[in-house]
Amino acid sequence: MTDRYKSHRPTAAQAAGNFAEWSVPWSDLMMVMFIVFAVLFVVTSMRKDAAPVPPPVHTVETKAPTDPMQAFLGQLNDPVSGGKGFTDAKAASVRETYYQSDNLGISVVRETDRQVRVFLRGDLFFAPGGDTLAGKSSPYLGQIAEILRVSNGAVLVIGHSDAAETKSPAESLGLSARRAASVAEYFIRTAGLDPKRFMITGRGAFQPETPDTDPNSALRNRRVEVLILTDV
Repeated sequence: MTDRYKSHRPTAAQAAGNFAEWSVPWSDLMMVMFIVFAVLFVVTSMRKDAAPVPPPVHTVETKAPTDPMQAFLGQLNDPVSGGKGFTDAKAASVRETYYQSDNLGISVVRETDRQVRVFLRGDLFFAPGGDTLAGKSSPYLGQIAEILRVSNGAVLVIGHSDAAETKSPAESLGLSARRAASVAEYFIRTAGLDPKRFMITGRGAFQPETPDTDPNSALRNRRVEVLILTDV
């Protein structure tokens, strides 16, 4: 295990000092991750335990894609709003925010009853222009890994960059893709998750979460999104 993946638990002194700007209270994080964990577990268990209902005559049922490539192709829509690529007639759009840290570092959004998106932003995860995970990100990524263990569905990891981080569109795409790869690599190597579940893509600076006029644009646009699909 490399140094960048060594997990450590932020202390109260660190939260009040060096990491104050981008740290998320540990108790709050544990609570929100537990809530998402419980919701995904209940939804998945209910679907597995429910008796199968034959579809009506002449009705073709379309399930949420579990193939990573199919999931990727369906997600080429807006990366922030709940894209329709992962939904079917049974997966109604919800767009419910489970958690939003005050400093914007982490957001957990339930987009439908079958998918949850986790936003990982700013210095808590990546330095400007960097693709190496910050050491202080390990506790948070570890909690997300526990969520991923609940569902066996596909996981789409989407990297983004801020327009000011690179000099060209090609560099922007490369940087965002490497960030997504760093996050997926963490889950695969440290949590033992099946690499076949993951699809990695980089969007560069072409799909910002907020425009440059926003005072927090540099931090919000430097992000990775982890889209978690329940296995149904």
